[in-house]
Amino acid sequence: MEYNKKDLGVPLHALSVRGPIPESIRRSATSLTSPYPIICVGGGGGGAAVGSENSLTFFKVVPQGDGCKLDQWFKHTIDEESLPASFAVDPFTNDEFLVALSCGTKCKTLNFAAGGQAVTIDEKVTIESNDEDVGQDYVGYLEGNKLVTGGGDGRIQIWNWNDFTLDSTFVFGNPQDDDDSTLLGVETHSDNLIITCTNRFVKIFQKSSSTNNWTCKATIVPPPHPETPNQKTPDKPKNIFTRARLSFSNPSSPTLFILESSTLRKSTTFLLAYDISPALNSSSPSSLSPFARIVAHSGWRNVGRGQSLAVSDDGKILATGTGRGEIAVWDVKGREIGCRWWGTVHGLWVTDLVIVKPEERSGGDYYVVSCSADHFISCMRVKQRVGGRKKIVVAVLIVLLAILLSWILGIF
Repeated sequence: MEYNKKDLGVPLHALSVRGPIPESIRRSATSLTSPYPIICVGGGGGGAAVGSENSLTFFKVVPQGDGCKLDQWFKHTIDEESLPASFAVDPFTNDEFLVALSCGTKCKTLNFAAGGQAVTIDEKVTIESNDEDVGQDYVGYLEGNKLVTGGGDGRIQIWNWNDFTLDSTFVFGNPQDDDDSTLLGVETHSDNLIITCTNRFVKIFQKSSSTNNWTCKATIVPPPHPETPNQKTPDKPKNIFTRARLSFSNPSSPTLFILESSTLRKSTTFLLAYDISPALNSSSPSSLSPFARIVAHSGWRNVGRGQSLAVSDDGKILATGTGRGEIAVWDVKGREIGCRWWGTVHGLWVTDLVIVKPEERSGGDYYVVSCSADHFISCMRVKQRVGGRKKIVVAVLIVLLAILLSWILGIF
């Protein structure tokens, strides 16, 4: 599978994506909207400590022949000593281009606006903690003009976007335990579903339709490691969760994908898939079991920061990344998951992955975008599978064409 790579000169840490804006919605040629998806990649190496600036770089994902290219749009240097722990592009606004990022104990918002050929930026601190020991691990957006933050205090907080007042909050982990309170990811859907992922738990929270309260509907725990039946045994191998991604392509049966690994340097990573509808439809906390548990990767340097996971909006394609720079692309059909492609794309661990579909003209193909500590951002085109019925139609047409050609040749 071919891929396009660009060297940005600094270690890359995370990606955020904003989908293409239809022409009917784009208001002007100078607005910061695009018919192509916009990929935001964050990179840097600690500011003055190592002499590499921390920045956000924006790319358009543009189809090109049988592949794709990454067109750099613009770059913004972050005025912080360390790279933000998390950032997100607002997927809900049409004519504005908003980015939220967490920097230590505070959260910032960046409002990018087009002025002729230049890009102006309105930057302001919107949320700041009084506790210097409580950093913000996550920032993201929720439908209904809400901003979501989560930090080392084991709490998720939902803020009103218009005035940044606190809307609601709930506890997801124990702040005294890093394995329990360090967020590795947060998944959201609509305005009433938040899923948190830490090494120790994946928890599903749902907001009541009648109140503003959030309830934990299910807690998923990794199974005990074969060498350490008691997960609480210190300094012994244990199984951990490293990433979680939600697919709501089938609203009646939403699927939660989780990567499970261990604390050993040489370990096997499993890809787990859960139907979370029983938890969402139950009035009390539910116990969930995976309908699939397959080997995703194995070998050295295959734990912690060396793992990444992405799922397409339609739930048909998954991508996983490892600490050795490998990427695997998976086909999902119902409850069947099969590996389509595997290969080494990066020289160091894959820090993040996203999957996008650029536009209708791309033929329904997918684009897997990855970033790595090796300074490269990569984009590969994944062809859409032709369904069984389509294959039969194509085969019949080929046979009919062969018969017609034989008949024509017989005449002459």
